[in-house]
Amino acid sequence: MDITTETMRMLEKGIAWSKRRHDLIASNIANADTPGYKRRDLDFVSALAREGKKAVRLAATHQRHIPLVSPSVDPRTVVDTNSIRADGNSVDIEREMAELAKNSLYFETLTNQLSAYFAQLKTVITDGRR
Repeated sequence: MDITTETMRMLEKGIAWSKRRHDLIASNIANADTPGYKRRDLDFVSALAREGKKAVRLAATHQRHIPLVSPSVDPRTVVDTNSIRADGNSVDIEREMAELAKNSLYFETLTNQLSAYFAQLKTVITDGRR
């Protein structure tokens, strides 16, 4: 697998993860007043720790390149069983709004990286014809 394919795969995975997390946060917000509802989120930190040993080495095209390692991470959905209200609901709306903002920034960063990556490819293709 070359660096181009690996970069695209990593960006695609990150964007998919961000979309999954957005859906879970939106569900939490929608159920903020539902008695007994338990908050859901993705456990990305544990997934990184679990998958760190199964890292994929990226190809280096020169002997002086720094070796890069890309973990193949698949975060799992976790349920917060700690209730913060008497009705058994564990959703804190302020926390969810902060997590939504953080996730939006993460998504925007990844899409900007993807856009820049395609711009670089376009430059290589168009300048290669000169």
